[in-house]
Amino acid sequence: MDICHAYRNAGLEVVATVCDMGSNIVTDWKHLGVSEMIPFFRFQRQEVAAIFDLPHVLKQTHNLVLKHALLKRGM
Repeated sequence: MDICHAYRNAGLEVVATVCDMGSNIVTDWKHLGVSEMIPFFRFQRQEVAAIFDLPHVLKQTHNLVLKHALLKRGM
């Protein structure tokens, strides 16, 4: 939340945060009440969207598919 305060103090409006699925950020989001049903948290009476970085999600999905041999390399 420190970064949100810093942006606000600089005169910027925080409308969304983007996460690369790092466990520390996901844990922070859970503490803020973010879930599949509620994909935002409140900061100074404003809703802030919590968004996963889609290219990173696709990369992680690809790696999991390869790891669990659901797809052979070169296909």
